[in-house]
Amino acid sequence: MGKYLQIQVRAWTYDEEELLRAWPFLTSMAWAEYDARNAPSARHGVMELAENLPDILRFGDIPQTVKSRIAGDAERARSLAADLSRALADWQPSEANRCSDELEAVLAEIEEKLASEGRSGADDAYWERILKK
Repeated sequence: MGKYLQIQVRAWTYDEEELLRAWPFLTSMAWAEYDARNAPSARHGVMELAENLPDILRFGDIPQTVKSRIAGDAERARSLAADLSRALADWQPSEANRCSDELEAVLAEIEEKLASEGRSGADDAYWERILKK
């Protein structure tokens, strides 16, 4: 690194719209709560989703059945995001890649659980309201 130039290695989501298509239940639920507490210009990427999901569940207006079903996975996602950031800071690309793959898999599992919950008929009013946004 130079005297004035700092070199950073970081992870960011290239196409935030792609997340809406990949994980519609998860992103609809999470961003509805996240946007209520953050600036409109806040990023909506994988890292932001993983880092904030436990707090979104803890403080958000989300049915308890939903919170209970994915709380452990949300904590796992946050932990993986932290591991990914650490690996990048330590310039360990293979570890960062492993964490990235595992993080996306955990978020996909959460999406499956939420989609199943949404199709089960439980909390219909909640899902109808969230998915219309």
